Amino acid sequence: MLKVYSLKNNQLIELMTLVLLTLLALLAWLMPDWLNQISPPCLFSHFFDFNYCWGCGLTRATIALLNAKFVAAWQLNPLVFIVVPLIIFEYFSLLKRVLRG
Repeated sequence: MLKVYSLKNNQLIELMTLVLLTLLALLAWLMPDWLNQISPPCLFSHFFDFNYCWGCGLTRATIALLNAKFVAAWQLNPLVFIVVPLIIFEYFSLLKRVLRG
């Protein structure tokens, strides 16, 4: 028998968020150079004339960490070792909510 599930609006948004986060993590893991090339320019660096802002460093550090380049990730932004585990925890919390319905 085929069961048809109806999702509430909130559940649908959580499911779409989960799918998008999964795709983004796969892109960062499989094609890190391509992901760095398509990232938008940093407005903070542009307007305030900094070489790198902390957000840019965190993005690059996250990509380096997902590719097991731990030293490079630390050099780009040491906070990545705090932020990425928190993001992973939230990801699995969202997965748990979606699966339980």
